[in-house]
Amino acid sequence: MSNQLSLNDLGSVELLTKNSIRSSIVELLGHSTDNFKDDDNLIYHGLDSIKIMRLASIWNNLAKVDVK
Repeated sequence: MSNQLSLNDLGSVELLTKNSIRSSIVELLGHSTDNFKDDDNLIYHGLDSIKIMRLASIWNNLAKVDVK
């Protein structure tokens, strides 16, 4: 699985829900959803500042809001 995530990879997600956010993080990190708990520190799973900025950009485009 690639660490390159795009809007097309998220399919028809229209709303930013807990599940869609979780799915996009899992997709970007290339892990199974079984590997994550809601209170996990995602940095330990490989989420770094570059990936966070990529996710923010994707979520900005999906929600048409400025995620900061």
